[in-house]
Amino acid sequence: MDQAFATGLNADPASDAIMALAVDLAHRLGLTVVAEGVETSAVFDAIRRHGCDVAQGYWICRPSNEDDITGWLVAAARDGLRWSQERVGDESPVMLRRTVGGGP
Repeated sequence: MDQAFATGLNADPASDAIMALAVDLAHRLGLTVVAEGVETSAVFDAIRRHGCDVAQGYWICRPSNEDDITGWLVAAARDGLRWSQERVGDESPVMLRRTVGGGP
């Protein structure tokens, strides 16, 4: 889900409806829903309420170099947060995402 829908969830009923429908459709098609541009805990709570599977954005973790990210990963593991990483191509940075759903 694009950041424009995620950031409007708490203020715009249309964004809320679009998010609900899009998440439902994606799940019916067996897809994983990624909310992009999550910049506040309120937006994170809203996308969780809608059942998004994965979130990424500044609230979760700002872009960092490999040395700085180590502390973030240790803290995430300690706090029981699930995360995934992926690299698109050889030159791209590693993308880290906190999984939205509850549980390990």
